[in-house]
Amino acid sequence: MTSDTPHPGFYKMRLVKGGPFVPCRVWFNEPERDEAGDLMDDECLMMSINGEFINGQLMGERWIWLMGNPISEAEYRFMLDDAEHAKEWRRDDPKATPTKAIDLHNMKPIF
Repeated sequence: MTSDTPHPGFYKMRLVKGGPFVPCRVWFNEPERDEAGDLMDDECLMMSINGEFINGQLMGERWIWLMGNPISEAEYRFMLDDAEHAKEWRRDDPKATPTKAIDLHNMKPIF
């Protein structure tokens, strides 16, 4: 299912051409309820890319890059955890710096 309007789910995208995929999430906020159970605020769509919240004005622009790459919640959570691990323990891994394109000439051999 694709449309021009963002809808809830888990996705992946690249922050730069040739960069690694990063996890993305789109969801509805859960506004507080009063004693009668009525919503105290309007529901609105929220977005995070690589664990960082995205401003509502940028959501439409980013949605174009997300909508074609849906993933499961399990893959989303793995990608978040793996990126955090790379930042702390594998600094030469492209996932540690997803805003840079992958340079195969400077990567260590896999074996």
